Amino acid sequence: MILVFGATGYTGRMVVESLVSDGRDVRIAGRSQERLEKLSARHGGLDWCVADVKEPDSVVKAAEGASVLVTTVGPYTWWGHVAADAALHAGIPYIDITGEPGWLRKVFDEYGPRAAEAGIPMLPAIGYDYVPGNLAGALALEAAGDAARSVDIGYFLTGENSRSMKSLSGGTLRSLRASSSEEQFAFRGGKLVGERGAKRVITFEIGARKATAVSIGSTEHYTLPRLAPQLETVNAGLGWFGPASRAVSLASALGRQAERVPGVSSVVQRLTGGQGMRDTKGTNDPSGPSEDSRAQARTNVVAVARDAGGRDIAHVHLDGPNPYDLTGKIVGWAAGQAEDGSINASGAIGPVEAFGLDALRDACAVIGLREIQ
Repeated sequence: MILVFGATGYTGRMVVESLVSDGRDVRIAGRSQERLEKLSARHGGLDWCVADVKEPDSVVKAAEGASVLVTTVGPYTWWGHVAADAALHAGIPYIDITGEPGWLRKVFDEYGPRAAEAGIPMLPAIGYDYVPGNLAGALALEAAGDAARSVDIGYFLTGENSRSMKSLSGGTLRSLRASSSEEQFAFRGGKLVGERGAKRVITFEIGARKATAVSIGSTEHYTLPRLAPQLETVNAGLGWFGPASRAVSLASALGRQAERVPGVSSVVQRLTGGQGMRDTKGTNDPSGPSEDSRAQARTNVVAVARDAGGRDIAHVHLDGPNPYDLTGKIVGWAAGQAEDGSINASGAIGPVEAFGLDALRDACAVIGLREIQ
């Protein structure tokens, strides 16, 4: 039985839908009994229990008897430890959908060794953050072979809503706000180092056009060097801001002073979700883009492998469904694989390490994330 904690939230509902469609036994958990009862009834009477991050014992209780714990409750920087501790206590695989660098570092550096010792797999960032980049990067490294010394990963959106806040859920905006001021990280010179978010602006060639992205601390910095030990540099970038990428980088350098610089303050507002957001820590607000809005923003991810001289030697371009639809489906598949015992590694691991490149590529193709030749 797979526990989905945060099941009544925006992405949580999509995860539940994916699991139920696959015929999985699901228990749903969240803080609102009313919402849980409605979601349970919608799917024919799912097992449910009330659980709240502010009461950690309730999450531990919810995980009793479960075979996998999936959590969609964020921001993870504030609340991720509750579900992670519950999974370790129960001795079951852990999956989350975070994109928050601070939490990722905590999972890999602190929880990972504990999970490895216990023989438990922990899979953070299983969704748009950061499965497509792991897949694209691994494919590029496979094509490049031993000559690869660096790899760049770029996350983009395409479509009418690709640069609109309407394309983001309340949870995504809160996570952006929670992590925007954190120190992040990057893989440089063959090792992981601290680095402020958006320090670098990375340029990618996508077909006949050039696109820019600001650097982010993502799982690829941890996971891709494990797949290709000869790597010296990993760059990962978020390309949501188009021509405003350099303003975002400047805002990162200036910190709080950025809001006083003409032309930059509006970008900061977009990055953090604005100043008018109510404080909903851990409430798992179910608001998010409509189905029509999601249909107008698609996933685009690019990976470029380079040799020691900086020459491009492999290029992979993936196109797929809206990030939320992609996340719901890939989490459902990953949780099913974990329940079936198909993960042969433990500790904090990436999706290629967990499932193998071929299996991950095939699963992503089924949900619509495919390579553009």
